[in-house]
Amino acid sequence: MKTKLTSMSLQQARKNAGLPLSTMADILITDTSNLSKYERGIRKPSDDIVLSYHLLTGASLENLFSGRLTRCLHFLNHQLTQSIEDLKKGIRTMKTDTLTAHLSRCMERLNCLSDVNEKNDEA
Repeated sequence: MKTKLTSMSLQQARKNAGLPLSTMADILITDTSNLSKYERGIRKPSDDIVLSYHLLTGASLENLFSGRLTRCLHFLNHQLTQSIEDLKKGIRTMKTDTLTAHLSRCMERLNCLSDVNEKNDEA
């Protein structure tokens, strides 16, 4: 089953860096068949593999982790929204007001990251 792992493919990052698949496999101490499956989206690479591609090719983490970042942002946004709503339904105390304020700041940071991530996806 093929899955889209990144907006910028691992393969494109490797090719842009001028690294043959066999060389990348040797450096990462893995089989070329495994890397080929990661690059074609047949298998999901570990975070270590994606980070290694970033370090070896110079491809941005935002691009390499784009799909995962988007899913994580949506999940956290949903969870924070739910937590804030739950806090607002309860009895207001200084503690709940402080927590609501902290969660709201987290939500603002996520929204900023979401905006940047969406602009990168459009580019």
